[in-house]
Amino acid sequence: MAYAAKEQGVIVRKVIAFEIRPRRFGFVVLEGLELVDWGVRGYGGKLATVGSIKKIESLLDFHQPHRIVVMDRGGRIAPTEPEKAVLQGMTALRSEASRRDIKVSRVPTNRIRGYFAKQGCGTKHEIASAIARSFEPLAWKLPPKRKPWQREPYHALMFDAAATAMTFLSERKSSVTSKAPQLGE
Repeated sequence: MAYAAKEQGVIVRKVIAFEIRPRRFGFVVLEGLELVDWGVRGYGGKLATVGSIKKIESLLDFHQPHRIVVMDRGGRIAPTEPEKAVLQGMTALRSEASRRDIKVSRVPTNRIRGYFAKQGCGTKHEIASAIARSFEPLAWKLPPKRKPWQREPYHALMFDAAATAMTFLSERKSSVTSKAPQLGE
């Protein structure tokens, strides 16, 4: 079921959600709850390199979203090196958004977990499975349940971005109507 969420009198038509990591980022593009595009883009070296900014620019140019949504993990006082790279990427993303006059919304992880907990999903794999059921094109990219010692699968970033976008849109939808969208609608 696709819908347009209303925010302060403005309809949020196209949302792009990013999940930024030190050497790659995942993204999904949604119009309402209709999946338009998705993927993971990798790059060598540090995140704030010209190559990574160009990849973000090309996505923003192509999709021309009304809103950019990112997960807000909260900050540490002294970030680790990988966290510094993510912060550089977030700075580059905010800069590109500002240049294009696109609002950036941050969704805290606890709100994402809370939204999916209401849907009966407690683990990352359960959340990714629910997202794969909601968005059939992502089903074949669903990573297998990983063991604690295994690295996170490459395509997991798309599911993290989708979870962020769905939470954002559900909050906007529930502020307009009292019913938040359920997974699989």
